[in-house]
Amino acid sequence: MKQLHILSGGAAKGLVGCAQVTEILYTNGVQLVDVLPKAFELATVYTAAVCTKVAQPQAAAALIKLLTSPEAAALRRSGGFE
Repeated sequence: MKQLHILSGGAAKGLVGCAQVTEILYTNGVQLVDVLPKAFELATVYTAAVCTKVAQPQAAAALIKLLTSPEAAALRRSGGFE
């Protein structure tokens, strides 16, 4: 994120940079112009699991279910997640 803050600092006009969409969307002073073509993208895969020794396994599983639910899909996309 440090690079995005340099870009957003306004020291020079017309700067171009690359970062994850999720970082760009939440950094004031920078604008997402477009995403890289699939052939050039560096995708991050997120996973979730419940540890066997977790104190509240049902709560952990419920959180994962909420985050991955179809109802949360629009919110994930608006935050830059595919």
